[in-house]
Formats: sequence, structure tokens, C-alpha cells
Amino acid sequence: MTIPANAAQIQGQGAVSADNLNTMVQLCTTAAQLRSFIGLPNMTVYMLGTNGVDDGTAGSFYWNASSTAPDDGLNTIVPNGSAQGAWIRVNQYTSSGAITQQLTTKFFAQDGAVVDRLNDRIFMGGATANDGAYPNATKDWLSSIQVGWGLSGGSIVSSQAAILTSLTSAASVALTVGSQSQYSTGAGQSTIALEAFAINNNSTLGTNAWAAYFQANRYNSVNGSVYGLELDVSSFATTINPNPNQQGNAVGLQIASGGQYPVAGQVNTSCAIQIANNPSLFQCGINILAGSIVTNNPSLNLPPNNPIVFTNAGGHQIAAVNCTDTGSSSGVSVNFTANGLQIAGGDGSAIAYFNKLTNGANWLAFSGAATGSGPLVAAAGGDTDIDLQLQSKGAGLVKFVNSSNMSANGSVATALSSVGPTGSHTTVQEWLTIKNPAGVARYVPCF
Repeated sequence: MTIPANAAQIQGQGAVSADNLNTMVQLCTTAAQLRSFIGLPNMTVYMLGTNGVDDGTAGSFYWNASSTAPDDGLNTIVPNGSAQGAWIRVNQYTSSGAITQQLTTKFFAQDGAVVDRLNDRIFMGGATANDGAYPNATKDWLSSIQVGWGLSGGSIVSSQAAILTSLTSAASVALTVGSQSQYSTGAGQSTIALEAFAINNNSTLGTNAWAAYFQANRYNSVNGSVYGLELDVSSFATTINPNPNQQGNAVGLQIASGGQYPVAGQVNTSCAIQIANNPSLFQCGINILAGSIVTNNPSLNLPPNNPIVFTNAGGHQIAAVNCTDTGSSSGVSVNFTANGLQIAGGDGSAIAYFNKLTNGANWLAFSGAATGSGPLVAAAGGDTDIDLQLQSKGAGLVKFVNSSNMSANGSVATALSSVGPTGSHTTVQEWLTIKNPAGVARYVPCF
């Protein structure tokens, strides 16, 4: 049989040769059907699937009368009882070489893009050692480690697609994804390198859902560091210095709530970050390395009226640090200096200092009071008897600012001989009014 010239046939006119008929593409459903058919030279058959229609292995086969290759069930199909001759796939699949698809430069199917669809499960790299059964009889390297550490089964047992590094030193990254905005056509269009969605929509069971789960394990003391997740951001242009009312434009991590869905029907989510034991503990909650933040820039930016709260085991708030100042000017700040604790005003000048002390035993106690009583400044500590000291600086004196503390002298002038420092009066000028523990006013003469 020879390949005839291409021709268009008209019903009832002329004759169609055997060569014309035999070179028409024929169909078969599976490889089993193709094995029942011995072809002729230049004959072509389109098989709809190796094991079933549309199983992902459909393709065109041509008859090679001289072939003695064995039947591999995929690229070479040998008819039953045939010692020579085979059906050969035109575009062969290969399990040991590269799979290359020609670039169409299209993206959507209606525009001519080729959309590959792989069903059931996909194992790549080191994951191909897994038998894909439940429970696993033959495990991959990750499953073997996880089961050895006490898990009932490896993570791959329930994975739709699994990629593990191969058993070679060259394979150091299991998966790399990337996106670029160079071909965007709109100013507000975004580019996203990786998306993951978990929809917890079981209507009968209390199931859980994670959009992403990362785990890093340090195997022994010889190993270096491990990181569950590193988010690294860079910018080659001027960035925004953010605050609670101004988002930054080069951000290492942004945690948002609501998923961009309409607010109707949504409720507030629980928290942005939750630190948990599972079951081991962290040495530290949040660690900011020295030199990682611009000097004098905030380590933490908080809006007013969102306090740092301390809660007991019963879920009750027992303490809080808060800012209620919503004004536009700089407010009070707390600064820990080399000498102790400084409370400063908006311009940075000191309002009060609490000096650092080594091996201290006594201290000041400040107490508020209910209506009708005054607040208390008291000496407290380990000693039985503790003086309360007031110390001015240099030639300065202790000054009572409230005029009600001083009472004018009465009509009787109490005379004294020359007493007191030079220039003092010999008669009482006024009286310092104080109260005894019972609240009774007592008077100290002032000359």
C-alpha cells in the first residue's frame, strides 16, 4: 500500500481506491482492541486511551511492519500472535526522559491554550518511592522519618500531589514557584506566586482546616538552624515608614481578616497570631534581632485603645498596658536607660526618673484612695523601720506648693530670742499645717 495523493471525494462520483481507504485514520477505544488488529504500511489508528477512553494516554499510532520491539502497553502495541510488526505511538510518552509540551503562548482554553489535566494522584521526585497505598507498604523517605518519630502514618498518605527531593545532593529545593508583574495590563492588577485555600465546609463533622502547614525539624545537635517559615522582602525604591493609620508598601508579613469576601454574614475572626505548644515549648515568643530595625524606629506600632493585656487561666484580664491618648501631639513615653527608668514628655525631656539600684531592700509604695481620702506615698520594704526621705538638689529646698498647707499667724505674736539661721525672724510668720494619723490638723511654726 502506498500513500495516495490527498483528494476530496464526492458522493456518487468516481471511485475510492484501497490506498485511500486504508490510509484514513481509524479509531479504537483501548490498547486491548488495538492488539486485535494487524495493520498495513502507512495505516494510522487513533487510540482513545490505553486502559479506557480519556484516561490521559490517548494518541495516534502508525503501523511499522518491520518492528520487533516488545509490547510496552503505552508506546508500542503488538497485535496478538504477531512475531513482527507493531503499532508505534507518534508522540511517545517516556518514563525516563523529559516530557515537553510545545508552547502555544496562550493561557485560556478558548484561545487555543493546551490545558493538561492529571487526575487521581501525582508523585514527583523522592515521593515516587511511595506505593500510594493505605496503609503504605513501601514508604518514601519523609514517611519513613515521620513514622519513626511516632506518627501513625506519613503525610503523603493523604496527599493529592507530593513532591520530595530526590536522593541526590543536587536536589536541595523541592518546589520553586514564582510570578512577575511585567506582563500585567492594569495598574491595580496583582501578581501572586502561591495561593492556598482551605474551605472547612463539612456540614456534619467538626473538622479543622489549614490553608498552609509548614514544619521544620532539627534532627540532632550536629545540624544547623531550622526555620518553619522565612518571609524575606526587599525593595530597590523608597519605602513608606508605616504606622497604624498608614500601611507600608514593602511588608514582610501582612495578616488580614475577611478574605476580601462581602462583609454580610461574616463575624470577627479570633486573632491574627496564635502561639501554641504542639507539644514542646518555645524558648521565646517573639525575638527581634539587634540591627534588624532602623534605630529609633518602633519595634511595635499600636493604635490607641488597643492595650497589651495579661489574662489568667480563667480567661479574665488581670493587667493591661494601654494608651488612651488620641491627640495629634506626641505623648508620654517610657524609656529604660543605663541609670534606670525614665518617664518622658512628648519632646523627650524627663518627667521622672526611677534610679537603678543593686541589692535593694526598701522602696516606695504608691496607693490610690477612695473618695474622701488622700492617696498614699509610703516607705516599704524588708526593714522594720524605714525613713521616708525627701532630698532637694544643691541649694534648693523642699517646697510646699499648695497654699492651704500654710496658715497665717494669729493676733498673738509668739516672740523668741534670736534663734535660727541668720536673717530669720524672732516671731512666728506662718504655720505649716499637717495632719496626724487620726486626721487631726497640727501646726508647725515657721519663722
